Amino acid sequence: MQLSEEVCQTLERMAAQQGVSLSKLGAQLLEAGLKVGGERAAELLLLPKLEAAMRGELALFANRHARLLSRGVIDSGITRRLLRGFLRVQVGEEVAKRAEDRARQETVFEIKNKGAAESVLARELAAALTEDVDVVSAELGEVER
Repeated sequence: MQLSEEVCQTLERMAAQQGVSLSKLGAQLLEAGLKVGGERAAELLLLPKLEAAMRGELALFANRHARLLSRGVIDSGITRRLLRGFLRVQVGEEVAKRAEDRARQETVFEIKNKGAAESVLARELAAALTEDVDVVSAELGEVER
C-alpha cells in the first residue's frame, strides 16, 4: 500500500504504543474500517426504507384519527339537532333558543378553562340538564292546562 509519510509515522507510533507489529495494526484497522463501512452501508440502505415505512404508518394513523374525530363531530351535530328539535316541539322556539345559547356559552367557557372545568363540568351539566328538564316540565304543564 502506498501511504503518505505522515500516515506511516502515525501507524508506526500506534503499533509501538500497542506493542504489536505494523502488519497486525494494519489488519486491525482494516477490519475495523470494513465493519464500520458495512454498518454505514447498511444504514444508508435501510434508513430510507424505514423512513418510508414510518411515513406510511403515520399517514394511516392520521387518516384513522381524522375519521374518528369526524365521526365524533358528526355524532355531536346529530345529537344537537335532535335535542334542538325536541326542545322546539316541547317548549317552543324562544325557550329552545335560550337553552341552546346558554349551552354554547357554557361550553366555550369550559373549553377556555379546561383545567378547572373538568371536575365542574359534570356538576354543571347535571344542573343544566335538571334545569332544562324543569323548563320543559313547566312548559308542558302550561301547555296541558
